[in-house]
Parts: sequence; C-alpha cells; structure tokens
Amino acid sequence: SNARLAYINPELAQEEKNKGNEYFKKGDYPTAMRHYNEAVKRDPENAILYSNRAACLTKLMEFQRALDDCDTCIRLDSKFIKGYIRKAACLVAMREWSKAQRAYEDALQVDPSNEEAREGVRNCLR
Repeated sequence: SNARLAYINPELAQEEKNKGNEYFKKGDYPTAMRHYNEAVKRDPENAILYSNRAACLTKLMEFQRALDDCDTCIRLDSKFIKGYIRKAACLVAMREWSKAQRAYEDALQVDPSNEEAREGVRNCLR
C-alpha cells in the first residue's frame, strides 16, 4: 500500500537497528524487540534486520517466530551466512538436532570455512 511505502526509510531503519542492538547487548530483549520491529517496518527488504530480530526472538523463546524471520532473511539474501547460523541456533534451542544440522550444513554451502557452522554440525552429531 502507499502508506506502507511512504513509511520505508532505510536510514531510520539503521538507527532503529542500532538502538535494538544496544538494548540487546544489555539483555533488555523486549525493548530491543520494539526497535527491531520498527527497523523491519522501515526497511522490509533488508535481510540483516530479520536476522537481528530472530536472535532477539530466540532469547525471548519465541522460536517459531524466530524461525520465520530466519527463513525470510535467507529468502532475501541466500548468501548471508548469519541467517543459517541463527536458524540453526534456534533449532538447537528447540532440540531439533537434525534440522539444526541441516541449517549448519546450508551455512557451510555458503562458506565452507565457517568455524561456527562446522562446530555446530559437530555438536548436532553428538
């Protein structure tokens, strides 16, 4: 809609993301969430914003919503490795080991030398 398009503003999205990151670092996930939501509304095609929000949702134990954001992140930018890593971390938190392993393996398709993904696969196989 026109109203939605008028709302899009990547610079403001970046500011909201930075605020979200500050609150995230402090462990204030609900406040971080508000800023990440605003960032996504301001720049809905930006894959990184969904990855940040997914990390926050995972901390809030909102696993299904976190997975949805990871999938959106990956759909928007299939080369952005953090999308897969966050998806895997979320699946690990849900004890979905084989799905988590697959997400780490998808990450390794993007970057075979990624240590976090390699370590993740090893943990899932344990």
